[in-house]
Amino acid sequence: MMPRSIGVIFLYLLVLTGCSIKPVIIDYQPGTSFSEYQLYALGPAQATVKKSLNDVRIEKALEWTMSQKHYQKARHKKADMWLNWKEKSEIETRHRAGFRFGFGYGMVYGRSGLGVSMVSHPPVRQIAREVLMLEIIDSKTSKVVWSAESKNLLLKDGTPTARERQIRQIVRDMLHYFPPR
Repeated sequence: MMPRSIGVIFLYLLVLTGCSIKPVIIDYQPGTSFSEYQLYALGPAQATVKKSLNDVRIEKALEWTMSQKHYQKARHKKADMWLNWKEKSEIETRHRAGFRFGFGYGMVYGRSGLGVSMVSHPPVRQIAREVLMLEIIDSKTSKVVWSAESKNLLLKDGTPTARERQIRQIVRDMLHYFPPR
């Protein structure tokens, strides 16, 4: 009974440790009075670029999350802050070291055989990944005062509902840390 309870306690602590990791990377300009920001606008002021489906999902998630935090949406000229985002492509490089070694022995029709094999892995593997970045820009100075980068990858496949749900969760995780405490 004692080893079982120790195992349960270990699993519980492992789960708690895994949940305590911040899902985003936050940076902000120290000395900024974030309490002055009440009105926001989405995207750049001269939005002439066509919006992708993910852009629409991100806008929807930002509007919902900002309303939950009691910020109000306004036109660019009246807004205190602008929320800009981008999907950042990164190339992750993974190094694999070592090799596999195999040994075999067999007999067929009275003959015996011995085999040895060795396989080496390619030393580098590159993986393309996309993460969401969010910046909050002071409308008076046009300078970035707060930024967040998600550690979670954006789904490339999956249903539109799954993508929308994931983007909503990522945006919620990012804005959980705004304003900085």
